[in-house]
Amino acid sequence: MMRRALFLAAMILTTSGSALAAPLNTWGVFIGKGVFALTPYLYAGPSFGVQPWVFGEYGFNDRFELAVAGAATVAPGASFDAIEVMPRYFLDDQTGIALRTAWKAADKTVTIAPELHIVRTFGQFELTLNPTVVAVATVDGAAPGSIGGIVAPEWFFSEKCSVFVELTPDFNLEPDGGTFYDRSSFEVLPGVGFTIADIHQFSMGVGIPVLHFDPNEVYAGMWYSTTFGGEEDAEAGAAPALPEKPKA
Repeated sequence: MMRRALFLAAMILTTSGSALAAPLNTWGVFIGKGVFALTPYLYAGPSFGVQPWVFGEYGFNDRFELAVAGAATVAPGASFDAIEVMPRYFLDDQTGIALRTAWKAADKTVTIAPELHIVRTFGQFELTLNPTVVAVATVDGAAPGSIGGIVAPEWFFSEKCSVFVELTPDFNLEPDGGTFYDRSSFEVLPGVGFTIADIHQFSMGVGIPVLHFDPNEVYAGMWYSTTFGGEEDAEAGAAPALPEKPKA
């Protein structure tokens, strides 16, 4: 996907009861067998404060990977907010499936979200789609979730620099949640991404709610990602480079 990820579980984090930011999309490219990727995120906004996320990802083979993340709030106050686990499988270089499972401390809920990941590249232009359905489990049983996804066009000026925008529609499945407008949300997140020395990637953007606009809901997000290990690179004694062009 777009330069190592415009990461995080936007659909999981926008379900009912969440106090977390709705960050950059977390798919990224597949990293390969025996490779470990470390991707910390940082989000800041007036409605939730400052929230770091840390993702660790390991490639068991060239198709199957497992990502695990933890989230916290560091200001105002300090709290541990969520844990996310995401096994994912790449069907080919441009298509993948995943099952995101997240536990949120604020409301003691577990969200389960099957997700499809599709990438299409047209020269310097790339389009990423991540449709998903979110189910919510509470201590009292199942609760309505949401349906939505991410539509993310990206333009590469070069192998090292790109601009993108994430469009994040979401519809709350709560039957008593009001009108269609009340139950719907739409966020726009423009940003930039760049790569240094092939194994260091950065991305940053600003999330803006379009429906139900509230200036207090505008937030900034950024991430950094690098990789370690890998069979071929270990034999050569070098750190594995991230792909020059995004695969999926």
